[in-house]
Amino acid sequence: AAWERDRANTELEETGVAVFPIVVQNQLITRDLYGIRSCDPKTGRQLWRYNATLSVPDFVARLREADPGRSTTLIEMAWAGNAAQGIVTSDGRRVFAIDWLDFEAEDLGAGFGPGFPQPTLLRASNQLVCLDIPTRLNGNSESDDDEIRNVKPAWSVGGPTDPGALSDQLFLGAPRSVDDALFVMTESRRDRELNLVKLDAASGRVVWVQKLGLVERAGSRSDERHRNLPMALPAVADGTVICQPDTDIIVAVDASLGELKWIHAYGRDGPNGALSARS
Repeated sequence: AAWERDRANTELEETGVAVFPIVVQNQLITRDLYGIRSCDPKTGRQLWRYNATLSVPDFVARLREADPGRSTTLIEMAWAGNAAQGIVTSDGRRVFAIDWLDFEAEDLGAGFGPGFPQPTLLRASNQLVCLDIPTRLNGNSESDDDEIRNVKPAWSVGGPTDPGALSDQLFLGAPRSVDDALFVMTESRRDRELNLVKLDAASGRVVWVQKLGLVERAGSRSDERHRNLPMALPAVADGTVICQPDTDIIVAVDASLGELKWIHAYGRDGPNGALSARS
């Protein structure tokens, strides 16, 4: 939206806050500054937690290390303006979330000349993690009160060390769970391709990858942080996955085969109301 882009261009303005708790198996599960936690919804007692690879304090410290000249907007980048950070989804047995891994500085050239700071951008990397929900810590046993379980991922995909097809992908949001499958939108850090990825929910195995389009500038860049929008969560109905990345298009993909069904272009760069059938 134009309002969001205007605010993103002003360094001291927040672009939004998105933290969406969910209730699964009588547990309240939410993101916090250090990872993911589960609480008893009646008493607030913490049941278990997942410590993220980069907590928000670590996120800020890593940003400051990668770019010492970064301003006081670090907290905004790490939390308030990062919708992908605050969303968790579930299939009823597992929790899925984005886990930020690292930042690397990209040199943009000579800048304005000698004596001026060297211009840099930061490129982010993340991974998708799956957490099996512990079922015996539901607040029914007093013996559980003295111990909070630290949960480890059942599997994770993505990130520079991933040997599979998703090593170069930046996850744009948490996945949508349908039956035994996950649908998640990604963007290639190398060639700026937008993709819809179908995964097996139990193992994280890639079922198929369907290209959706291209973006002008990589979403992994720090100056594109406003593009981590809740709209990157796909919708699924009647065997069709509907994707609305922040690129003025809406794309429909066959949920079973991964084939493009149609693309709807809108906004400044597309014909109003255009509907293109793709097979």
